Amino acid sequence: MRLHTDINDTFPNVGAEGDRVLIRAMLQEPQVSVTRERLDRQFPALFPLIVTIVAILCFIAGDRRSLLDVADYTLARHMPHPSTLLLLVGFSLFAPAKRIYFAVAFVAVHLSMTYLAFARGSYQVTDHISQTSFTFFSLCLNAAFGLTLAYPARKLEPLLSRGPLKPALDVSLSATLLVILLIGGLIASSLGMWAASQWLGYGTRLFEDAIVFAMSEAVVVAVFTPMLLVIAVYPPSAAELAKLAPLLIVFLLLGMLDKALGWQTERVFTVMFAILLRFLLPVVSALPVTLLGLMVQRMVLPDETLNWSEDYLIFASFLTLLTFFDIVLLNQRSRIRRSTTLRQKLSNSYEFSKYGHFLFSARLQRFWMDDMIRIAAQRTFNDTLTDTLRRMPQEDAQTLNRILSGYAPEPQAAIIRIADGNEWADDAPHHVYRLHSVSEMSWQYGLVTIGTLTDITELHETSTTLRETLRQLEFSKERQHRLFALISHELRTPAALLKMLAEQMHDTQDWDQLGPRIDGVLQQFLGLMDDMGSVVRDEDLLPANDSRFNPNEMLAHLINVYRVVAENAGISIDLHSSPKYDADRILDVGRLHQILGNLIRNAILHSQGTHLVISYREQHQHGQLCGVWTVEDNGKGIPQALLPGLFSPFNRKTHGVHSQADGSGLGTYIVKLFVDKMRGTVEYRAVATGGSLFEVTLPLKTAPAEVPKATPLNQPHKVNRTVLLIEDNPLVAEITQSQLLRRFDDVVQVASGEDALDYMRDMTPDLVLTDVELPGMNGVEVCKALRALGFEGAIFGLTAGATSAEEILAAGAQGILTKPLSMRHFLHDLADLDGWEDLAVLLDGEAIAPTQNVG
Repeated sequence: MRLHTDINDTFPNVGAEGDRVLIRAMLQEPQVSVTRERLDRQFPALFPLIVTIVAILCFIAGDRRSLLDVADYTLARHMPHPSTLLLLVGFSLFAPAKRIYFAVAFVAVHLSMTYLAFARGSYQVTDHISQTSFTFFSLCLNAAFGLTLAYPARKLEPLLSRGPLKPALDVSLSATLLVILLIGGLIASSLGMWAASQWLGYGTRLFEDAIVFAMSEAVVVAVFTPMLLVIAVYPPSAAELAKLAPLLIVFLLLGMLDKALGWQTERVFTVMFAILLRFLLPVVSALPVTLLGLMVQRMVLPDETLNWSEDYLIFASFLTLLTFFDIVLLNQRSRIRRSTTLRQKLSNSYEFSKYGHFLFSARLQRFWMDDMIRIAAQRTFNDTLTDTLRRMPQEDAQTLNRILSGYAPEPQAAIIRIADGNEWADDAPHHVYRLHSVSEMSWQYGLVTIGTLTDITELHETSTTLRETLRQLEFSKERQHRLFALISHELRTPAALLKMLAEQMHDTQDWDQLGPRIDGVLQQFLGLMDDMGSVVRDEDLLPANDSRFNPNEMLAHLINVYRVVAENAGISIDLHSSPKYDADRILDVGRLHQILGNLIRNAILHSQGTHLVISYREQHQHGQLCGVWTVEDNGKGIPQALLPGLFSPFNRKTHGVHSQADGSGLGTYIVKLFVDKMRGTVEYRAVATGGSLFEVTLPLKTAPAEVPKATPLNQPHKVNRTVLLIEDNPLVAEITQSQLLRRFDDVVQVASGEDALDYMRDMTPDLVLTDVELPGMNGVEVCKALRALGFEGAIFGLTAGATSAEEILAAGAQGILTKPLSMRHFLHDLADLDGWEDLAVLLDGEAIAPTQNVG
């Protein structure tokens, strides 16, 4: 079988013929980067391993077994010295930051091993040079040799790796180093020996043998360099070395056989065994075993006789051929691994594409699937059709069964859902697939269907999410339309009331009777604006405003407000309560007005009844005093089908409380919103005789008994204080200034924050009232500026809508009030501040009417 080792085998149709080189380069470059990153990561373990191997080789080189003169042998061993391997490997393979370690190791190994050889008597020098000078000369020469040859190897390697063969980094760099070292080493060693004979007194006899020995030494260094390089790129693990350790015994036995046959230097059988290992083991395993075997042979079985230089050159030639063979094997291994890795990635990409083929036999009722479907993380088809259909919703199961059970001349497609478990359930995890199939009729096996199955779960979920988003946008758009309709619709009620009261005022001129009603309608109007503000913005913007009230008086006042509307609608209103509930209580009366007002208004406008009863009682629940208000009408009631959305906002089915009305749908929602905020409950019950009953239960506090205050003589109508009013609306400013002048001696009005700061440079008021929504410098910024100027007086914000109090309070204000300004409420809050106690005389005998303090 032909091995697929090239990109053309994996992608035969990808790109034109001229693109093959570029495609190879794009796939080769990541491999080089990965190899260099691995070397950097494994450097702490690789560096001591390489240094140890080189040190052992230097130690072996110091054991003289040659017929050469000792001085000539010493010179030849240094042309080049084995320690140069550290520079060649380190400077050609590793990153620049790591090369300094190899340089230091080279100096240390060269000096120590040279000194040790001199001490053992294996090295000698001539009379023309001292040991120290020779060692220094050798160190510099070998450093220049290693650095000079490592540089061109590093530069030429990319040219080889990007050439037609496209070898991997280990192959290209090994081949480049071997060729450069063989050529450069042979030339350098020959020239070095000749120069030493001319000027240093070497070569007294057998000098030609010394040159041959030096050349063999250069070849050995050239061979060991790629060996060390491959070991660095593919370092053997301790477990792997342990498994291969018995082979070292074989090397020792073969070394003994070589010595017995007179081949102790050539090591013929050793080299033959090394070649055999390349066929039995991966080359990256055979190579370090060979190097270790040679080292063990040389240390355990030293040569017993002195050898000729030609014998060393023969052994070096054997090693050279073996190294070329290793490079060929490495290149083949690299291409196979690269192709295998690429194919694995392609296989993974096919798997990630979630695409596969299947075959189904209608006669056997069985599926066959390819690996992409069978090994997928999620389950697709079962082996049988029955088990598969059980995992699908009914409509999808019917579709798949129809496709697989009937012959169709045209291709068919469907989108089906399959549960991850054994049976389908609406809430169970499942996947969505697109199925494409064609059917064939076999004379032997009947109907056969073949097709593809693609997992489109993510696409389906994205599509579903997009549809839901569009639906939400449509709902939001509809909600905005209904909100605009609410503003125009809900404002009709107080406007109509004011119109009717104005007509009655024109007819009767009875202000004493109609004035309180007009005031109540205006309160209702403001409450309605708060309703819309609480929904459009945030209900949390409305802070709790507990105040003292009388339950019976509050209900009488509320019924009086709505009596005109009820009478025009033909509805009578009755109040059911008891004198025992005349004791004052404490509650957020403003919200209570809105809750009961919404229920009464809905009953009047939408119940189609003739009678309305509002009742009140008190009870204790779990030790807590609670007030219970009921609003009951004798209308047609609410259909059972509409009750689930009764308290939902903008309910299109209920339209508020009753389905036939065209209300905004906010009334009951706001009731529930405020009741929940006040920690109460609201319930709806159908009346047995027809009609509706809403019951509101809220926790109450008992009001402390009031101590009557003596009315002081000559009570002043004003206090001697100066007020600065900042209001940009001329009409609101005029009315508010008129109100303030009834209680304060001096009120100065300005239209902007900038004008206020100009005024503060000349005068200092006692009190500042500022509109929060001023153009330009707003009320919060004004408050901060006043405090920065050192103003220590009271500051209150004024707002016409639901504005948060937190920001202006944080800026230094004492409170925030709602426009139009309630003077009694304002004076009451102001009197609680230090330095304003004299305002208490203005409040004697006055009750604080229920007002809306929107924060």
